Amino acid sequence: MIHNINKSANNDYNSIICYYINITKMNNYMSDIPEFYLEGEGEYSASNTFEFHDRILEFIENNLSGKINEILLCYFISEDGTVMSAKLPRKAYKQSILKSLDFYIENEDYEKCKKIKKLLEQIR
Repeated sequence: MIHNINKSANNDYNSIICYYINITKMNNYMSDIPEFYLEGEGEYSASNTFEFHDRILEFIENNLSGKINEILLCYFISEDGTVMSAKLPRKAYKQSILKSLDFYIENEDYEKCKKIKKLLEQIR
């Protein structure tokens, strides 16, 4: 079957294609950035997990070594599905890594503490 597409309809079609491509690119980009689900506060919050603190260490280490040049740390997804991006600029590395150090000391992960000590030397 052959359809006649007028110029207006063709523009709508192109807009839809461009929109789809942009969403696809965004989804591909987002797949490289971890997502953390916010499910309460305190010991249940995303920021109180090994995965989150491991991400901070990996992120800072990769930025300092030049493997990446990024400020987007992760995405937080709230219980209602709202997606928020969390950025970690270089000027906040020390503060963030010190909070991770507290977390690893509390959880007795001393190998990570050694790693943080080395990263702190690079940050200064």
